[in-house]
Parts: sequence; structure tokens; C-alpha cells
Amino acid sequence: VDAGVCARLSGLSAVLRAFLCHEEVWREHCLRLLGSGTPLRWSQEGSWRASYVLSIGRGGGEAAAASGDSGGGGSAPSGEPLPKRRRTVASSARVYSDVLHRSFFYAAAELDPYWLSRENIARADARKLSVEDFVRDYERKSLPVLLEGAAEAWPALKRWSREQLIERYGDAIFTCGPCDLPLREWYAYADRNMDDAPLFIFDRWFHKRAPGLLDDYEVPKVFRGRDLFDLLGDDRPAFRWLLASNRKSGSKWHIDPNKTCAWNAVVRGRKRWLMLPPGCPPPGVRPTKDGAEVTQPISLVEWFSNFYRELRKYAEQSPAWDLKEVTCGPGDAVFVPCGWWHC
Repeated sequence: VDAGVCARLSGLSAVLRAFLCHEEVWREHCLRLLGSGTPLRWSQEGSWRASYVLSIGRGGGEAAAASGDSGGGGSAPSGEPLPKRRRTVASSARVYSDVLHRSFFYAAAELDPYWLSRENIARADARKLSVEDFVRDYERKSLPVLLEGAAEAWPALKRWSREQLIERYGDAIFTCGPCDLPLREWYAYADRNMDDAPLFIFDRWFHKRAPGLLDDYEVPKVFRGRDLFDLLGDDRPAFRWLLASNRKSGSKWHIDPNKTCAWNAVVRGRKRWLMLPPGCPPPGVRPTKDGAEVTQPISLVEWFSNFYRELRKYAEQSPAWDLKEVTCGPGDAVFVPCGWWHC
């Protein structure tokens, strides 16, 4: 259903208004705009609906229409005229829906300090750790480890402030889940959004889109020159990504593909990690038999709210559920062994 039809229908009843003004509906309209080549401008209001109106640039008439309040004149990108001004459903009408409430509840939920209280992963000083010791103590044992100081000498720690990145690459396009956004627009979105699962940058093409970033970091010494996929040359699978996220966002539970191990370093902020050994899928997470697809709650906050305490019980009752938890800060890196579940 296109935006013009949504605007018309939202004025017919309280139920239609509640569902058609829902953020997920207007998120899809914004993604369609991006797919058609129309740039997305993120609204100060912080909603997908307001951002749609701002992006199509028709002013107050469409703003009211897209909100279900019906302005006059103009047309939606589909070419269909927007509705004339008319009387709309009283704003006092109430609609009760678990579907609508779920995303609102988890978007507004605060992070429980209990979720962040446990730190039990192995730690090693990367400045003193030899390759041989790393392989013997962690890699061969398939043991996750936080490598302290692994990235402390990276130029990125001085060059990757928000202001510097916007100055250098504000107009560069980066992949954010289902869409591509200029970096400055992603920062605007990260500052103000109502999503329960906020979009975050997870870009495999950053070395082409912002090639100067490659000069700002290097592979930690314990991994350097040991990547067997290098033997494949240009035919190797994707192996490096740039990640940027705001509060409450991040990757959901998964296992890395191609039987690979991975390392992940933090430049700014802090990243929370949970890991489980191979063969121990977390409660609330249901992989298919071949592991190709995983069914789980839409947002990390929803998973934590409903399943984290259950997982802690599993870990306390069974040694097999060797739950590892840690918060990684700037200059440190985390090693994720092959086959480990993590989020």
C-alpha cells in the first residue's frame, strides 16, 4: 500500500490510524524511497513517518497527510494525489494491540544493569602475547579471549571521532541493514529514533567507499599473516567489515560463516559480548537443521528481557553451557573462535 493510500485510510477509523501510523509502516515507505533513488533526510522528530515527509519535500500539506491529519494539495511519489483536508478520527480514540505495543515497549525499555554485570571471559595483554602463546592457549582450545591493548596504537583511536568522520566521509554511503545511507544521515538517525532494533552500520565495502579508513588500523599481530583465505586472492569471501552502532543496537545471535574465527576491535564507545560454545543455541533462538536460518526475537532488548535470565540458569546448572560475557572498550579486541554463538 503506497503512502497516499495509507494517508487516506488512516483517517477512516481509530484502528486504521493506529496501524497505518505505526513506525514499521513508514520505515518501509522510507526504504522504498531509498530504493527509488530518493535520498533520505532524517527528521529532527526522530520518526520514520516524519522523515518520509521531509524526504519527499512537499511541506506541511503532506506532513499532515502522512500523519493521517489530511493536508491539502501535492502528491505522493507514486503520483497519486494526496487527500483533501477533511475531518479525521478523534485523537482520544484508543486502540489496544499487542503487535503495536511490542515495538513501543522494547524501544522505551531501559537496559537492566543485571544484563551487563557479568565479566568472565579470559583476558590477555596483547602487547606481551606471542603468536605461539595465543595459538596454544586460546586458538587450539577454542577459547574466547579479550586482547587488551590489541588496537591501542591504531591511528583510528585519534581520527575516528564523530566530527572527524563526518568531515572526511559525511557524504560517503554505508550499508545499514536493509538500506544504504550517507554517514551524516546515519548519525542523525542514531541520535534520534524510536526503533526497538535500531539500524547500525555493517559495511563490507567500506574499503572502497572510504578507502582512507584502511590507513587507520592494522591487523593485530597474533592474527597477522595467518589468514588462509588469502590464498584465494580476489575470490576469497568477505572478510572485513566496518561497524558503527548506537545504544541498544547490534548483531543478534549468530554463528560466523565458512567455519571462520574472527576478531573484533573497539575504537569508540563500548561493545557488550555474549558467547556460547558450539552446539549450544541460546534459549529463544531456533536455528534450522542446516543452520542457514535462525528464528529469534526482533530486537536484542526483547531477547534480553525474555531469555537472558533463563540462559544464566542454563549456564549455572550445566557446565556445557559455558556462557562467556564481557564488555570490550576502546583499544581492546575480542577473539571469537570458530562455531561459537555470539551477539
